[in-house]
Amino acid sequence: MDEKTIMEYANKAVEAFKGDKNLLSGFSLNPADIIKKIIGVDLPDEIIKKVIEAVNGLLAGGALDAAKDVIGGIAGDAADAAGKAGDAAEQGGNILTGAINKIKNLF
Repeated sequence: MDEKTIMEYANKAVEAFKGDKNLLSGFSLNPADIIKKIIGVDLPDEIIKKVIEAVNGLLAGGALDAAKDVIGGIAGDAADAAGKAGDAAEQGGNILTGAINKIKNLF
C-alpha cells in the first residue's frame, strides 16, 4: 500500500475524531481497532501500524498548530498591554510634570 493511501486513511481518522471525541479516546486505548472501525477495511497489521503512526503525526501537528495559535494570541495581547502601559506611563509623567510646574508657580 502506498503512502498516499495511508495518509488518506489517517486523515479520515482525524476527521472522525473531530466529530466524535469517544473515537479519539478509544484510539488512545486501542488504536488498531479504532482505525479498522473508522476506515471500514480490515488491513494487515503492518499497514495499520503505519496508519496509526500517520494519525499520531497528524494529531501532534494539530496540537502544535493550536499551541502556536495560543502563543501568538498571548504575544499579541502582551504587546497590546505593553503599548497601553507605555501610554499610561507617558500620560502619568505629563500629569506629574504639570503638577510640578503648578507648584513652582505658587512660589
